[in-house]
Parts: sequence; structure tokens; C-alpha cells
Amino acid sequence: HPPPLTHASRHPSPLHHTPPHPQVLECEWEDAMRFFIVDKRYGAVRTLAKRMELFAAWQEGRAGEERKERQAAREVAKEAFTAMLLEAKLDKGTEFKRAERQLSADPRWQALEPGLREETYEGAADALRKQEKARRAERQAARQARSDAMVGLLKEQSLSPDAEWAEVRELAGVTGDARWAAMEDDDEREEAWGAYELSRLKEAKQKAKKDFATLLDEQHAAGGIGRKTKWREAQAAVEEDGRFKALKELSADAPPAAFDRWVDEVRERYVRHAKLAKELAVRCGDLTLTLTLTLILTLTLTLTLTL
Repeated sequence: HPPPLTHASRHPSPLHHTPPHPQVLECEWEDAMRFFIVDKRYGAVRTLAKRMELFAAWQEGRAGEERKERQAAREVAKEAFTAMLLEAKLDKGTEFKRAERQLSADPRWQALEPGLREETYEGAADALRKQEKARRAERQAARQARSDAMVGLLKEQSLSPDAEWAEVRELAGVTGDARWAAMEDDDEREEAWGAYELSRLKEAKQKAKKDFATLLDEQHAAGGIGRKTKWREAQAAVEEDGRFKALKELSADAPPAAFDRWVDEVRERYVRHAKLAKELAVRCGDLTLTLTLTLILTLTLTLTLTL
């Protein structure tokens, strides 16, 4: 049920409403009375002491509300100010005075109190650094994408292993492609050529290693080498094979290093297989024992029944 109406609730005090003049918030009681004494609700509060008490409480509450409102507006202005700085894409080293000359006409600059502009500008340094880092990463990603596309274009040309950049850059199939035009300049194109050569070398090395590993597997299957074989012994067995020569031509250290990895893999396989064989032997032994006991019990029962 709603509470019963009192005299005060039937006639709300004008002190519970925002006074008609904003200056009343700063007034003393004697000066403030003239703004609401003529209001018929003024009489809802019977005593002067109560009226003064309510007025003081209202002033305190309203002052707190206005402080919150100003703070909220200030935070909104600071956020808009920071957003403006980020949109301007300023460098992290840009001085405040230079930023002021560039942005002072922007309404978001003017909306922030003058005393807070430089402080907010300095506070936005972290955001500017993050933005600059993101821009660098974006530029690098775009550059890498262009380079990858250019490398793909070069791979499509089926170039000979001894092709030179001076010759390649004159090929119509290269210069007429959109991926060539997308590069920023000749330096970036030549950099992509270097990436292409590294890619081609890496692919050739991977293929040579794979072919050499196949050669070692063939020798192992034939009984020529094994997990205890030394490199010198293995080299004597494979040095006439073209797959050994191809890998050695790419790197003199590659064949022995590849052999060492191959031996490690063979040894690991041997350990795994030995462990599995041992486990299988134990299982077979348990099975044999079980069958033997079953046979003995069966014979004993048969003899007992016979006797």
C-alpha cells in the first residue's frame, strides 16, 4: 500500500526541486530565499530552522552532482581529445606546441579545458606509441605480403638456377605483372629477388636432404650401414652416389650432419622396437604358463575320473 500523504508530500518543498536561478547554489540562505520564498510550496516546511537545514542539504547534494557531471564531461572531452590525437597519426616524438598548431582548430581540442590539454597530450603518449607500433606492424605486414607475391611471381617463371637479377628484371612476364607494379620501388623488388634466391636455396637443400636420407635408408636395408656405423664408414659407402654429391655441393657440412640425425632416428627406432619386443615376449611367456597350467589341471581331472 502507498504511504499516507503528509502535509509535506501534498505540498512538496521547493527546496526539493532545482531552483530557477543557477546562482542559488552559491548563495547564502538570506540571499537564496528571494528565489523561492514566493513559491506556494515554501510554506510546506513550517520552521525556519528546518528550511535552512533542507537548503544546506540541497546545496551539498547539488554541488556533488555538479562535480560528478563536470568530471563526466571532462572525461568525455579527454577521450575525444585522445581520439583526435590518434586520428592525426602524430609521431610519438611530436611536441605539444607543434600538435597545438596543427590541431587547435578542431572542436575536440577546444572542448577540453586549456589546463588539461597538455596533461592529456602527455597521457596519450602510450596510446600514440601503441598506435605507431601497430602502424609499423601493418606496414611491415603489407611489405611482406608484396614480397611474398613477388617471390610467387618469380617462381612461376621457371628461371634457371644461374639466372641473374639484371636479366630477370627485363623479362616481360615479370615487369608486366601487377605484382611487379605493386612493389614500392626497385629496392623493394631487388629485396624480393634476394628472398626468392633464399627460398630456392632452402627448397633445394630440403630436397637434397630428403634424397640423401633415402640413400641412407637404402644402404641400411642392404645391410651396408646401421645404428653403430661411423660417418667415415658410411661416407665410403655413399660418396659415389649423386645424392651425396648434390647435398655436399650445397654445404660440405650437410652430409655428416644429416647422417648424424639419421643415426639418431635409427637408434630411437631400435630402442622402441626392442621395448615392444620385450613386452611381447613377456606376454607370450605368461600365455605359455597359463596354457601349461590349464593342461595339467585337465590331465589331473581326467586321471581322477578314470581311477
